Amino acid sequence: MLLWLFAISLTTATAADVHPNYDDDVKPILRRYCFQCHSASEARSGLNLEAYAGVQRGGSSGEAIVPGRSSASLLYQVIAQEKDGVPRMPFGGAKLPDPLIATVREWIELGAPEHAKTPIKAAGPSLTDYRPTDLNRP
Repeated sequence: MLLWLFAISLTTATAADVHPNYDDDVKPILRRYCFQCHSASEARSGLNLEAYAGVQRGGSSGEAIVPGRSSASLLYQVIAQEKDGVPRMPFGGAKLPDPLIATVREWIELGAPEHAKTPIKAAGPSLTDYRPTDLNRP
């Protein structure tokens, strides 16, 4: 009985340590929806999402991701299709399903780890995300 409880607690701890990462979670999404236009052979706008290094490098529009800040990440903005004036991707295609968008958002918020064993490096709030309200005005 005691061994069984130990095994359950070990499994629960391991499941809690799992977080979205590029290799296991994000790359399959990008492969299905983005590689047609943003791969090594067809890097439109200079963006190659096929390799983690390409995601980090970004393209001709600048950074694709800002680790820890999905709202400032162009990759998230274009697939979430929430902001006016931001291109909607995939180009000419239907919006990605919400659970896939949520996976990309969570991945970026956790610091955009490459592998499952990459430590999480979530960033704190940034001054660029600051929005004045009646509560925080001097």
